[in-house]
Amino acid sequence: MDESSNQSNAPTTLQEPLQLQTICLDFESRAEAWRGQFVRFLQRHREQLDLVDADDVAAAFLERLFPDNLPATLVTANVSFNGYGQWFIRPVADGPLASSFAAGGLGPGFHAYQRKARLVVDGFAPVPHVGPRPFERDVTGLVRINPTETW
Repeated sequence: MDESSNQSNAPTTLQEPLQLQTICLDFESRAEAWRGQFVRFLQRHREQLDLVDADDVAAAFLERLFPDNLPATLVTANVSFNGYGQWFIRPVADGPLASSFAAGGLGPGFHAYQRKARLVVDGFAPVPHVGPRPFERDVTGLVRINPTETW
């Protein structure tokens, strides 16, 4: 048996997180496009995600995922196929709170497009709650949620 058979074939990401000063996420402008599906996912997994007492499951969960005005790391993938800035973002799968982001091995993923200096969320899909894959990159910065400034 050769030594290479003992090594993991799992893909790894060797890149350091991309450090940004600010990451502006706009969850309001296009909420009608994604919020219903997101709320259904949260309600289906309400107990696992510790949202039993939450009146607004979406707001409570987003606050846990991306606390406003605090540094955070997101897993990102560039999904631009037409020259316009489009991204798929999701929470990290490791760290002290990461297990509270997923239910049944799935976590939230959001499609967003770039408008000036912000990412406008316009889609939601449950995705595997795993570390960054070869086509993804960790991005770290101060997260601003629904900033009122014109960015």
